[in-house]
Amino acid sequence: METLPIGRRVAYWRQRRKMSQQVFADRIGKSKSWVDKVERGARRL
Repeated sequence: METLPIGRRVAYWRQRRKMSQQVFADRIGKSKSWVDKVERGARRL
């Protein structure tokens, strides 16, 4: 797990909590597209 990129780790923990990207984005004050890009590695944190 520790060798995974941060975006993959975010996706892993979000999914374990059965949270959609939209719900997660709302909770952290970001857009769904921002979360999607972070999880895919297209955007850095």
